Amino acid sequence: MKWIEQTRIESKVLENPGFALSQLAASYRTEVDLMSATRTEHFSPVREKPIMHFTRYDQTMPKFGPLSNTNFWFPANSQKVQWGFYIGKKNELVISRDRIIEERDKTGIEKEIRAVFLPEDADELLKSLFIQAANLRGRTPVSEILKIIQFKTSGMYEREIARLKKSSA
Repeated sequence: MKWIEQTRIESKVLENPGFALSQLAASYRTEVDLMSATRTEHFSPVREKPIMHFTRYDQTMPKFGPLSNTNFWFPANSQKVQWGFYIGKKNELVISRDRIIEERDKTGIEKEIRAVFLPEDADELLKSLFIQAANLRGRTPVSEILKIIQFKTSGMYEREIARLKKSSA
């Protein structure tokens, strides 16, 4: 969602996420209760607080390049390897496997591009998250993804940010 918002990509899915995505997911896996938990997401403390999924959302995604670093990353298989999320030269979403190099004669980040999504594929990427969840791949149920997207697109995100800023002032 950050990529779509930051690059101002038009998204029909985000215009009406509740209807579009829940209908899509239901068509793929009708025998599963899409509103129930599926795997280990019940261990996550953020389930009841959608704002927790947006802890770095106010930061700008960096442009992809050999010297760029990102705050949009997820750990891969060790502390020195992470999945980086960047914006490419033509506003594509670039996902890379970033390896932190800390050697005597060389430091930095080695990046291996693992996936690239073009702006015109943004809605298909969003839909694919629901399809995967509806088919029980991953830990997040469809209802949780829908709750996160609705939280961001309904104005609730902005109200919660305002409330948090007011309470910390």
